[in-house]
Amino acid sequence: MEQQRLEPSKGVRALIYLNVVLVALYLASLAVVPRSNEHTEWFWDVWLYAGLTALPAVLLVVRSRVDRPLQLPWLLIAAGIAATWAGDLVFALWDKELHTAGFTLSDLLYLGAYPLWWFGIVLLARRERGERYRSALIDGTITGLTLGAVVVATWLPPLLNAHVDQEIALRLVFAMFDLVLVVLAITVLAPPGRRPSLASIVVMVAAGTLALADILYLNLVTTERYDPASPVEILYALAIVSFGLAPWVRNTTVIRKETAGPGLGITAASASLVALGLIATATVVEIPQMAVAMATFALGIALLRVLAAVRELKAINEGYKQARTDDLTGLANRRGFLEMVEAHVSGPGEIAVAMVDLDGFKEVNDSLGHPAGDRLLGEVARRFSDAAPAGWGLARLGGDEFGLVAEVNETDALVIIEQIRCELDRPIELEGIPVRVSGSIGVSVAKARDPRRPDLMRTADVAMYEAKRGGPSIVAYRPHLDPKGRERLAMVDDLARALANDGFRLVYQPIIRTLERDVAAVEALIRWEQPRLGPVSPGEFLSVARRSGQITAITRFVVGRSISDLAPLWSQGHKLRLNINVAADDLVAEDFVAHVVECLEQFSVAPDLLTIELTEEELASDHARARRTLDELRDLGVKVAIDDFGVGYSSLSQLLAMPVDELKIDRSLVQASEVDPRAKAIVRSAVELGRTLAIDVVAEGVESLQQLESVRAAGVHLLQGFHLELPNAIEHLEPTVTRRTYMGPEVAAASS
Repeated sequence: MEQQRLEPSKGVRALIYLNVVLVALYLASLAVVPRSNEHTEWFWDVWLYAGLTALPAVLLVVRSRVDRPLQLPWLLIAAGIAATWAGDLVFALWDKELHTAGFTLSDLLYLGAYPLWWFGIVLLARRERGERYRSALIDGTITGLTLGAVVVATWLPPLLNAHVDQEIALRLVFAMFDLVLVVLAITVLAPPGRRPSLASIVVMVAAGTLALADILYLNLVTTERYDPASPVEILYALAIVSFGLAPWVRNTTVIRKETAGPGLGITAASASLVALGLIATATVVEIPQMAVAMATFALGIALLRVLAAVRELKAINEGYKQARTDDLTGLANRRGFLEMVEAHVSGPGEIAVAMVDLDGFKEVNDSLGHPAGDRLLGEVARRFSDAAPAGWGLARLGGDEFGLVAEVNETDALVIIEQIRCELDRPIELEGIPVRVSGSIGVSVAKARDPRRPDLMRTADVAMYEAKRGGPSIVAYRPHLDPKGRERLAMVDDLARALANDGFRLVYQPIIRTLERDVAAVEALIRWEQPRLGPVSPGEFLSVARRSGQITAITRFVVGRSISDLAPLWSQGHKLRLNINVAADDLVAEDFVAHVVECLEQFSVAPDLLTIELTEEELASDHARARRTLDELRDLGVKVAIDDFGVGYSSLSQLLAMPVDELKIDRSLVQASEVDPRAKAIVRSAVELGRTLAIDVVAEGVESLQQLESVRAAGVHLLQGFHLELPNAIEHLEPTVTRRTYMGPEVAAASS
């Protein structure tokens, strides 16, 4: 997924071209205009040089105004340039004219630029690496201190013995500051396992050029060969100009998964060994105490880093377990179950997968409430765990659905499953009432090299639905139960190819404000044209993707592509929101929120322009974990919508407990409201609920003028449906966004 390309405006391009011209003029002047240490070339060395070094700061400030996520890093780097610019003027107008010796005001300004650049680079790394920038920063500190210790140990004694003057000592300080700048830039912006962005590369080049200039200057001063026409002056100018151009380079960096772990990086580990060696050497060879102190400090930080890494590894392990555990029952969740099935699929033996759906659970929820339903699920999970033999994997997949997996043949599997089913024969006491629930169970078994092995969850599901249709309580899968089974199995492979080869496309259906008759938001809808079958219904291939564990990859594609598609419209000032559908599997993925944040920041998008849609069924699958994920998203500013409201699982009490910003009334209610007073009453109740809770209400599936009038009369002012706007590709969306939407003569007149 590409980063947003905030192209420079004509004014910015003019500033960049002017900067290049000034650099070229200054470079030419070094070759043709004679200089001397006694005489100042005011036009070339003061005023023109001041102009070419001021423009980069202006470019950085301009960029900070349009690149909000990186506003502070660019401003800090600009402030560093401003400090050096002021130092140049103070040197030319004051220090040089008065022949000031020793440490001067211009030197203070020059040195003051470095902390600004250091912090700017650290914040830039934080933007590019997220929370993992801290480890890179610590590694950079360890490496920088160690290199500083080596420099002090090797350079300082000869200089002290030679009784060098203050100018050379000061230049040595500049060189050390440059060393810290370069090491910091490389370690935090280009850590192992991650290719830096082009902007980061230019920043590193600028830091390296500045360091090279100071080292060359130190050499020239030490050997008394410096003159104002030296090429070292152009290096200073190029370093400053590079800083200014960094945010404007065309950047096509993609989001990558980092390979660096929580421990010390290779560079920092090597630096720690060098620091240890330096400390050991100091016991037999005289080394400046400053060098020993720096090496000791570096080694101490490395030890603390290792201790922190141990804690981080424990936290990662705990987070890994939590992401695969159902909070309510303590069993594995859907994600954990998928991984268990995948592990068994790669084994050599027969595999049995069973899907269990509790019959009568909804009635318990409706009669006794959700707390009682939760206690029932907990008791069922305990009984299943006690009855399942060692080696059987057990999970709660969501709602009232459980899954089991084991390496066992069909005969033995059916015996064990019957034993587990018998646990439901005993009543469960809730609120002092004995409650009985039964189970519909589907079992699917595959031998080694059976092509159905990757599709066992779906085939077990097919058998389970056959049991629910009135057959025996346990049904073993047979091909005649699933006439399209081979097609679905092939579809799993086709979906993997589509994900790898960018085979999906997105269309966007507007959500219309009826009063203003403009577009309030668009919903991203995925489309897939399968090479063999042609267009495939989203309901069909998304169902297969969910059963095969591919749904999270598809959601990530939709998040990244849709934000990328709408970024140009947002940059033009359009404030329409983007609605994206997510699945229960996304809500339990430990890195889903981080992925959303990274995509938003990658394109400089305000989080409140994004709305995450999930159905009541998805919400019910793992309520506690879903709540945590949604809370994290809302804390960032992302909106949350309940899709298909009115026909699903959630109760009003559950709705009150969830972080919800929008209700989307199910299309079946919208379409029924045209002729059924009861449906119209439900729609009106949803509107009143939204008004009471201060959340938006959207009517989806509006396909006729009569339906539109019906839901408007009920008080709905956000509408979505074919009667208003068809889903469109992104290239056709801008005309829709910029014009008012026609909704029929009667409604248009009413709106007027």
